[in-house]
Amino acid sequence: MIEHWFLAAMLAIVAVQGVIALYIGYRVYRKSERIEGLTAAVYLEARKILTQSR
Repeated sequence: MIEHWFLAAMLAIVAVQGVIALYIGYRVYRKSERIEGLTAAVYLEARKILTQSR
């Protein structure tokens, strides 16, 4: 009977680790989208400034 409790506990731990890994992956994905948007905005602003000076 103890083996069943142990296996259930290990399964729960693995499930929690999976949820944590998915959450971290989601956060990294969201931050990369923000960085991509910021990079695009900086590029467009720099291009606008450089074309005005010509």
